[in-house]
Amino acid sequence: MRFIESHHRKITRLAVVSDSRLLTEVPKIAAHLVHAVVKHFPESEYEDALRWLKEPAHQAHA
Repeated sequence: MRFIESHHRKITRLAVVSDSRLLTEVPKIAAHLVHAVVKHFPESEYEDALRWLKEPAHQAHA
């Protein structure tokens, strides 16, 4: 989190990859703390998370 706090204006997307129920809430919380689009992915969708992070910015909100 410290990295995000100091670099959050440079980060446009943040993928949270975890099967933890607690971490499914991170996108809602992060929306108040960072200017990035934050999206949760279950561990089984790790590759999807990587693809989403690599998409051009205009497609990142899907």
